[in-house]
Amino acid sequence: MRNLSIAVTCIIALSYWLWKQSSALQAELESLKSQRSGLSETSSRHSEFDHEDSVIQISRPAMSTIEEATSELSRYLWGNSTKHALLGDEIFKLEQDQLPEVLEILTDGPLFTSNKFGIGASALQALFEHWSRLDLQEAKAIADTLAGDSKTVALRGILMHLIDTDLDAAIELASSHPIKSRTVGMGEMLSGPVIAEIAKRDPQKAAEFVKNGDPSDEMTSGMFTVTRIWAETDPLAALEWIQQQADWGMKSMVIANVHTNWAKSDPKAAIDSALLLEDSNAREDSLGAVIGEWAHQDEEAALTYLTNGLPESDRSVSLFERAGAFFCHASLDSVLGAAQRIDDIELREGFISRAAERRSDYDGNALELASHLREGALKDRVFESVMKNWVQFDLKAASDWLGAMQDSPSRDVAVRALTDKLVDSDPERAIQWAASIANTEQREKSIESLAEEWLKNDSETAIQWIEQTGTLSQTTKDRILR
Repeated sequence: MRNLSIAVTCIIALSYWLWKQSSALQAELESLKSQRSGLSETSSRHSEFDHEDSVIQISRPAMSTIEEATSELSRYLWGNSTKHALLGDEIFKLEQDQLPEVLEILTDGPLFTSNKFGIGASALQALFEHWSRLDLQEAKAIADTLAGDSKTVALRGILMHLIDTDLDAAIELASSHPIKSRTVGMGEMLSGPVIAEIAKRDPQKAAEFVKNGDPSDEMTSGMFTVTRIWAETDPLAALEWIQQQADWGMKSMVIANVHTNWAKSDPKAAIDSALLLEDSNAREDSLGAVIGEWAHQDEEAALTYLTNGLPESDRSVSLFERAGAFFCHASLDSVLGAAQRIDDIELREGFISRAAERRSDYDGNALELASHLREGALKDRVFESVMKNWVQFDLKAASDWLGAMQDSPSRDVAVRALTDKLVDSDPERAIQWAASIANTEQREKSIESLAEEWLKNDSETAIQWIEQTGTLSQTTKDRILR
């Protein structure tokens, strides 16, 4: 027990050293030291922190049990991959006879149950990877006694050991256990790295493993992992293997994934390969993905190919919409300049509309982009979509922009999207906005709908406001209150 306490204390000491080096967290450390100091005046259980020449000396009477130590530790290692690796290094130093006790702490204590997606999972995986090195059969037997997420994580630790020592045995073990089950999201999260490690060593074996072990939706997820890695070394072999498989729901997207990752090193070769695809969906998915990846590397080259190099038969609205989505982070002038180089108005508006919709959650220029669309159903749809997203992130900016906009059908659509956001928190303001809708019929319908919603939530206040306001005509008031 004493050795185990020393091991955990080492973990904490090393972790605090890393934490101490981060200037971004310096203020938090000072606050913690202050809190500890206050606690020591009223309790005999306290921790002392001394830092000299990058060495932490910790006395831990406050951590009288291993459970307390691991619970405290979890607060400082959350979400930091470097520190997670450091924790694994410390676990790898434990003796075999210490492992059952650590397992009990990790599976029964707060470290795993309250933090199963962070430090708890890292610690448990490292424990079973280490256990497998010392005694593989015992590690398997112990893992089989676990259940749910604990078993999933334990199996991943064993697999990580086997992947380095016996790849076929790793695949056999993974195939015989439900590590890819979606138990509270854990299985999917943990299966990806296992598949990735297999793919790094033998991508075709990894692909066969995914193919034989998953239903179609999870097969696609696994195949994205495998083909991403396979495309880095031999994209043609990856494509040949996929093409030989029977169709499944998102096969074309997996083919596009190969081309996307191929384009990172050679976009022109990836384009040429995509153009050879006979399946129209796979061809369009791949072309769109490659042009998008190309745009991240060289925006001008990708745009030149899109406007001048793309075969006429592949110039579809949906493909130009895909391209617009990849230009959503470009400046407003860049997007509009790109759009002006697209001669066909349908293709141009497809490009602009998707660029606007994709940037609507972070940039008010989305509506400026959308304003360059022709009046009609497409412009109305984009204005509605953009406003619904924008008000979630910056209600004031969205309201200010809309307030300066001239009356138009697209403004009316955007106002209705704004009032849908406001009605629960500020129904009076929502109705006032609705009163600015230019179309008479739409204005009356919107006001009545908002007032009825207000009456459901707070009838007394709503009735009082409706009776006193000058925003509504008497006819409208009577119709709402009847």
